[in-house]
Amino acid sequence: MALWGRQNEQVTTLKAEQFQVVDKQGRVRAVLGLAEGDRLPQVTLLNTDGAPQLQIGLNDEGPSVIMRTPAGHTGVRIGVSNDSGSFIMFCDEEEKPGVVIKLKNGRPQVTLLDADGKVRLALVADLSGSQVDLDDPSGVTRAQLFAEGKTTSGF
Repeated sequence: MALWGRQNEQVTTLKAEQFQVVDKQGRVRAVLGLAEGDRLPQVTLLNTDGAPQLQIGLNDEGPSVIMRTPAGHTGVRIGVSNDSGSFIMFCDEEEKPGVVIKLKNGRPQVTLLDADGKVRLALVADLSGSQVDLDDPSGVTRAQLFAEGKTTSGF
């Protein structure tokens, strides 16, 4: 690849604060740069309207992938963090989580949240058994189904 007319020179390092990929009309379609106060790397892919559709990057919690709606709102977030372990979060049009799937320390969990962000259903499984919690709109668990070991279960 020739840069700036030097055909026989090989560039081994190219440094910049940001790289942009533009289409034939000069519209930015992809960006490789820094986020979080110019500290952490991020790749952003933009649609033809210039709205970010996919972001892959690092934040203070760890690596993440964010898929956005055509309007630019977070639809799905996949990540890994020290506190939460691995997770997938599905968000509504207002970017509020509605479904969260987590895996931390070998313990999977599925949580359904209402429009106010309150847990309404939680499913947890680990080596000792599994549990389903049903919560009312105020966040109080009203019903619980569990199975532990080979002989203990309850409702």
